[in-house]
This record gives sequence, C-alpha cells and structure tokens, in this order.
Amino acid sequence: MVDLIGRKSTYLLIVLSIVLVISVSFNIFIYQQNQAFKGQGGAYYATTIKNALFELETDPEFWINELEAQSSDTGFVRHQEQLNSLAGDIQRINGNVGVIGNELALLSNFYSELDNDGETSNENLERLQMVYEFVYQSLLLINDHFSNGDHHQWYSELSDSESRISTTVWNEYKKYEERRND
Repeated sequence: MVDLIGRKSTYLLIVLSIVLVISVSFNIFIYQQNQAFKGQGGAYYATTIKNALFELETDPEFWINELEAQSSDTGFVRHQEQLNSLAGDIQRINGNVGVIGNELALLSNFYSELDNDGETSNENLERLQMVYEFVYQSLLLINDHFSNGDHHQWYSELSDSESRISTTVWNEYKKYEERRND
C-alpha cells in the first residue's frame, strides 16, 4: 500500500513538473510575441512620423504657387493624397498624438479649398500656415524625442497618453488651439 502511494506521488510530481515546464515555455513564447508586436508597432509609428516630416518639407507657399501658376496638377494631387493617407495613419497612433493627424487632414482640406477656389485670401493663407507650423513642429518634436531609434520606446511612449512626449504634444496642441480660435 505504501509503495502504491509513493508511486502515485512520483507520477503526480512528474505530471506537475511537465505542466510547469509547458506553462513557463508558453509564457515565454507569449512574451516574445508581445515584444515583437510592440517592435512592429513602434516601427510603424516611426515610419509614419518620418514620412510625414518628409512630405511636409516642402513649404506650403510652393504648393500655393503651383496652384496659382496652374501648372500640372499631378504633383499637387499626389501631395494632397499623401497628406490624407498620413493623416489617417497618425490618427491611428494612440495617446495624444492623434490630434496631429486631425490637423494634417485639416491642412489637406485647406489645400483642397484653395484648389477649388482658385483664390488665396490672406486669411486662408494665415490659417494654412498656422496649421502647417503646428503639424510640422509637433512632428519634429516627436522625431527629436526618439533620437535613439528604439522601436519599443516609440511604441510604449506614443501609445501611452500619460507619457512625457504625449503630454507635451497635447499641451502644444492646446496652445495652438487657443491661437487658432483667437
């Protein structure tokens, strides 16, 4: 009888050890998958911000002059479509950074209005320039904050609305919003 109880406890110990090893292995696998997901998300965020900066390197006056000169619409249309696409991508970034995407879409709308009107009033130019400056400076702020290029850091800080960079962007947006509404 004692031999049977000893054998059962040995089998139970072996089964529990196997379950423990499987559980730890599964947890390690899930952790690695989570880290890979965050790395990919951070790479997406970094690429989106850098692409938006690249697209905005051309000053709005260039596009206004292109519209006034009534030269080929191809470059302007491509620029406008790229702005709309990037606006959607930035809006999908969590945290407080999505407001930049909203303003980037507004910038694209201003260009569209200028294209439809064929006229550029000083008020429209000032509004367009104000939106452009906010978007461009905010994107530069984000890009400069992540000088080391660690995609996990991009993901964790831009996904968290309480992070330092996210809070800074939000505070800058509030200042910009006050200027815009004056």
